[in-house]
Amino acid sequence: MKFGSNVLLGGYLLVFGSCSVGVNSLAARRKDAPNPVTGANELIADDDVEWLLGGGAYEARLSSFLARSGSGSSSDEGGGPGGGARNSDGDDKIGDLGRSIASAYWSLDQKIQECKARPQALRLASSAAVTEVQEAAGALSQVRGKLLQSKAELPESLEWRQSLQAFQAHSAVDCEKAKALQAEERRELGAEAARLQELEGVLKGQCGDGSSAKAASTAGAAAFFQLRGQRQWPENEVCARAHDAFDELQGELKDKITRLKADQEDTNKACESEIVFWQGQENFTSKRQEAIRASIKVASKLLENATKETLSKDARRQNLSAEVLSVEKSCREELSKLLGEIAELQKARSEKAREIGEEEPQDCQVTDWQESPCSVSCGGGTRSLTRQVLVPATNGGTCRPLQLQQKCSNEDCPNDCTLSTWSSWSACSAECDGGFQERRRNITTQPQGDGVPCGNLVSSRPCNSRACERDCILGDWSDWSTCSMPCHGGTQRRSREVAEPPLGSGFCPPQNSDVRLVRRPCNLELCAQATNASTCGSIFADMVFLVDNSGSIGQELLEAFGAVVGELGRRFPLDATQAQVALASFSETATLISNLTADGKALDNKIGSELQWGEGAAFLGRGLALAESLLSNSDTKNVPNRSSNSMKNLGLSARNETSADVQRARTVVVFTDGRISDAFGAQKVARRLRKEGIRLVYALVGRAKESSGLFPHLASEPIEENILFFPGREEFIADPASMAGKVLERTCYDLQG
Repeated sequence: MKFGSNVLLGGYLLVFGSCSVGVNSLAARRKDAPNPVTGANELIADDDVEWLLGGGAYEARLSSFLARSGSGSSSDEGGGPGGGARNSDGDDKIGDLGRSIASAYWSLDQKIQECKARPQALRLASSAAVTEVQEAAGALSQVRGKLLQSKAELPESLEWRQSLQAFQAHSAVDCEKAKALQAEERRELGAEAARLQELEGVLKGQCGDGSSAKAASTAGAAAFFQLRGQRQWPENEVCARAHDAFDELQGELKDKITRLKADQEDTNKACESEIVFWQGQENFTSKRQEAIRASIKVASKLLENATKETLSKDARRQNLSAEVLSVEKSCREELSKLLGEIAELQKARSEKAREIGEEEPQDCQVTDWQESPCSVSCGGGTRSLTRQVLVPATNGGTCRPLQLQQKCSNEDCPNDCTLSTWSSWSACSAECDGGFQERRRNITTQPQGDGVPCGNLVSSRPCNSRACERDCILGDWSDWSTCSMPCHGGTQRRSREVAEPPLGSGFCPPQNSDVRLVRRPCNLELCAQATNASTCGSIFADMVFLVDNSGSIGQELLEAFGAVVGELGRRFPLDATQAQVALASFSETATLISNLTADGKALDNKIGSELQWGEGAAFLGRGLALAESLLSNSDTKNVPNRSSNSMKNLGLSARNETSADVQRARTVVVFTDGRISDAFGAQKVARRLRKEGIRLVYALVGRAKESSGLFPHLASEPIEENILFFPGREEFIADPASMAGKVLERTCYDLQG
């Protein structure tokens, strides 16, 4: 007998399908479905098919067979072949064999259906198990990848932390070096102060305290002139000039001390900032390492769980595969046994029929099963199996069942997965350079059948993608500014502001660098040269004239400064709503001579009566601070509206041509010989004024050009338009009106006459 092929037993064709997949072990259960032949209860498997007799046809045929073969029965047709009398004992024996064959047929059909249905279900389970193993293996690979990534990041983080510690140590060394240099400079300034105190004693011995104008030999003051590089003065001015020289030295020493204190303060702040920065970097790196270690721990646990789950699912797959083989073997063995039993019973029945002289019983032949649709599509239903008799049974032969009922659609009905709401996002895994956040959700209802699967239970997103170290980002270029001069060559400029500041120790180019500020020449046509009669047609500005009245200026140059200021006051169109001027002087102190005024005559009177030679050193920073105070307190708004062309000629822009609320310009014009004792302090105040939008113009007289390295740091930009050089003191003193015209050319945008 060959399993899976058609077998002819006792003249009956039995058709069997191939059982190529296994089923679960035949853990049988007792079922109250009696065998219609034996009347006994049968042990049947969970998924085997139950059979139902259709319309009592099978019982009728079986009863007829039993009646014909029963004890004492006879036939009108006669007995067996030859028409002899029937043997009652033989008929009973044949009847018993027929009943046994019918029972065997029942068991055979039941087993055939079981070997079809059970392996099919098991094959689906095995296929699903393979899919689950593949999915679990994919998840395992992802978890392993995350773990390897985290493990790779840890050494990098450790190396970076070591580098940070090295940088921190190097920064600390730099701070100590800077502090040591400043301490050395402080000792040098102390020695310089001691020498200056000694010179002060010599000066007092030769010239007194400077309160009188007594003459003295030049021997005692010569050292001061040599130190300052000054020319010899008339004998009656030697002591006064010596005191001036000493005051300059003393002023420069004070400025150096002020600068050193500021440098020390800046150094301390910078070092403290470095400490805070490196501590922040250390804390960040430490947190980063903790986050990586936590990520490794979580990933390791996930890997452990994923490995267990994968192994468990693979074990189930292997068990299903092994069970398939076991069920296939069991089916082959049991079907072979049943077929053998049927063959033996048919053989015994044939032999008994021949023994009693009857024709051999022939069992019926039937068609293949026809299946009806399942009663339900899922959740467990039944279907009917029916077949027809092709060749009826003869001579008391039996027939196989013509109807069976089979379980079907046992898979669960589709049930979509349902999930909980997402949790809140976790903290970012990194403070900068890119991290990630996670959120999770749980399965509240498992999917069944072909229901919608659950999807991802973990969602992540990037966060803190900004760089820990990043240079600043610059904005777009501004429009070109209005030309700074109406003629004779001015400058236009455009700039780029910082759109995003640097991060960490990132670099940002200075505001006056080429990548942030560009200039181009404009209005190159020559201006009409100012004459002694030239005036300013219109100007909208408040202007402070700041005059150096220190000891190095001398009475004659101071009077020339006053004459130039007076000329400018008369040539500007002074008006409370248009232009106002103020006058102040500076030496060791700053003195207000005239507040902002539109009264030119009152200004002349103040110049004649209050502009005094103060002697001593020149502290420009104090004068600039006084000018800042005057301009900060001025009312520079509510200026009458002017045409846009006029405003452009003045270097201003009309913000709203129909509005009277236009901001007046603010300018400080400084007259000095350039001998400044507080270079550091003056630069500090000048930077503040420029940031406030106050224009700083310097008129340098005498040899100031030779030592003018300081003034480019003090003047507004463009530098060449805001520094005027007057080489000769005598020339300046001799012709103040012409000198005023030159200043007028730089400060007036509507020169007339």
